[in-house]
Amino acid sequence: MPHTETYDYATGFKSEDAAWLALEDFYATGEVNAGERPGIRSYKAPNGKRRWAVTVTYRYD
Repeated sequence: MPHTETYDYATGFKSEDAAWLALEDFYATGEVNAGERPGIRSYKAPNGKRRWAVTVTYRYD
């Protein structure tokens, strides 16, 4: 049965816009592609502040 797993590719962005700009750069340089189903998620850093991460999701058949 297929399943998916999501991993953080890059973390620590101080704004959602910064994470999206980084993702655009990752696309442009070929570091990530659409097949990896990249996205953005927010999380709380150990210092209590909100940060954003670029994620990739893989599907395993």
